[in-house]
Amino acid sequence: MILKSKRERLIDEICETAHLQDYRTVVTEIVIMIEADGCKVYTDHSRTASSYTSPMGQEPIIRVSLLWVRQPLTVVWRLLHEYGHHLSGPRIAEDTDIIREELAWNHAEVILQNYPQLLEMKMDFQQCKDHDLETYYAKYSK
Repeated sequence: MILKSKRERLIDEICETAHLQDYRTVVTEIVIMIEADGCKVYTDHSRTASSYTSPMGQEPIIRVSLLWVRQPLTVVWRLLHEYGHHLSGPRIAEDTDIIREELAWNHAEVILQNYPQLLEMKMDFQQCKDHDLETYYAKYSK
């Protein structure tokens, strides 16, 4: 019996839980890209929100939520978004949460251009982006 690598098990978990088997190749390419940039990728079954953390002196971590997945590609969009936080670099004093979220989504959109199979679903990406940003706009407009 051949044991699967940690990456293969991660991709299996993402694709099986989120029903992304048709996008397995793209998910694999995205995970490889993220890991090659020094980020660890984990799944999270305890929260609906995905997250990015960059602990001081440690590798950055992306936790992609697999809890209550309603639309499979949302997992991919949020994985790209969390990687966008990594690409955004360290937060500066002038940054607001809204600025950081918009910047991360903009990075995700640029990365999306590299995946023709995902570009076919650009409207779905845009809806996810708009929905998630709207939660920040609503939170900070009070």
